Amino acid sequence: MDKTFAHGLKEVCPTNTTDATTGMDIYSPIKFDNKYYVDLMNRQGLFTSDQDLYTHEVIKPIVESFAHDEKLFFEKFVKAMIKMGQMEVLTGEKGEIRAHCFIRNPDNKGYFSYLTKEEDQYDLESKDELQEKERKKERKKERKENSQFSQIPQELGFQSSNNFLTTAMDKHLASQL
Repeated sequence: MDKTFAHGLKEVCPTNTTDATTGMDIYSPIKFDNKYYVDLMNRQGLFTSDQDLYTHEVIKPIVESFAHDEKLFFEKFVKAMIKMGQMEVLTGEKGEIRAHCFIRNPDNKGYFSYLTKEEDQYDLESKDELQEKERKKERKKERKENSQFSQIPQELGFQSSNNFLTTAMDKHLASQL
């Protein structure tokens, strides 16, 4: 943590028994902006868990890109909020009231997100989104394989695969006579 920043926090909260509080966003508390990420780059994250985002090798480039490009942060924020709005609320036995707010209950398998990378872009994906991407890749692979087989008749001089099959069947039947 930045020494000047730490010193300022110690002045606000001098002991661990104080009732004093500090804001989560010290420099722009009433403005929605990308300063949270700028603060992380300046080693001024309020919590260790926040500051760890900047030291994590995979997430650090995301922090840097949001700190340098506020418009990009806004675009990604909108996308994330839309995704969160599409999540189903877990109710009944599928839902969870945490015993400790900072960790999942050990028996809950619940909703997970996965950090994915495509073309040097990181994104959070739900399990369903990842499975759908895999299905699309498989369908694309199958189409490619099928298109390779459909080229064989043309390479042999036939107009279509139907002509190829008809001729092959005719030759097979003729050989059986």
